[in-house]
Amino acid sequence: MRKRRTNTEGSLDLLLDTMCNAFGGIVLIAILVALLIEKPGEDADTTSGDRENAKQLVEKQKQLEELKPRVEEMESELKKMGELVELLRERNELAGAVSEMAESGAKRINSLADRLGEAQKKQANAEATAAQLNQEISSLREMVKTLQRQEEKLLNQEKDLINERRQDLKAPVLGSNPGRPFNIIYRYGLVYPLQHFTRDRNGGISAASFNAEMIAMRGGLAEPIPEKGIDPVSDREKVLAILNGLMVTNRLNANEPSEQIFLTNLVYADSFDAFREVENMIRGVGNIESGWRPFTEDDPLQFGPGGSKIGTQK
Repeated sequence: MRKRRTNTEGSLDLLLDTMCNAFGGIVLIAILVALLIEKPGEDADTTSGDRENAKQLVEKQKQLEELKPRVEEMESELKKMGELVELLRERNELAGAVSEMAESGAKRINSLADRLGEAQKKQANAEATAAQLNQEISSLREMVKTLQRQEEKLLNQEKDLINERRQDLKAPVLGSNPGRPFNIIYRYGLVYPLQHFTRDRNGGISAASFNAEMIAMRGGLAEPIPEKGIDPVSDREKVLAILNGLMVTNRLNANEPSEQIFLTNLVYADSFDAFREVENMIRGVGNIESGWRPFTEDDPLQFGPGGSKIGTQK
């Protein structure tokens, strides 16, 4: 709290009033002394008057002697009062300096208080920001845990799916077949028959030619053309027509194994679902032996005299 400056004007007024009174008393006494020691005039009327005057003079001198100690006392007090005035002046100067220092200290304290308030506000904002960041970190951690659980679930589902496919698409126990192969490539989720064939009046296959509409042959390498194959789900009838032609041919040549046709399925990794659809159709049609072989995306598919023969599943 700011100190109130000491009011010294009243004290100085009282001191000056006392000094003036004392000075007036000294002047009055001096006038009296001057009157008492004045010589009687030459035109005194009578001796009795002189005696009276002499008597009064003695009394005045006596009063003057009595007043001298008082005058000395008042002079001493006046001297002391002068010293007191000097002390009061010094005190007032010191009081003013102290007041200025107090005001300066108060201003400094107020400035420090303002800075402290700003620092406290910044601290409060920083604490609020830290709390918000901690909350966001907690949320992110929960999201990470959720994503990890989802990832683990998807991995388990993938493993289950792979195991299911492995169970459905077990590598067949192959045997030799004296008949002729009919090749089907499975890629891009579609079915690509390697040959076109025509059917005779009995429904069997009479002639076959390379399927250039769906497959490009470059240097002996067969490359299925994207989006040109047969969708085994939406174009199911086309696949069944091919399988029925194979089935009828095998039935007509039941006594001639070398004239029968067996199905060779060349399956890329992205088309196992399509192969499963066709495999179910093969079982439904019947009288068709088949085998299959998996291929990766980078495996070349080459046909020619030096190629390997895929057997049929027993």
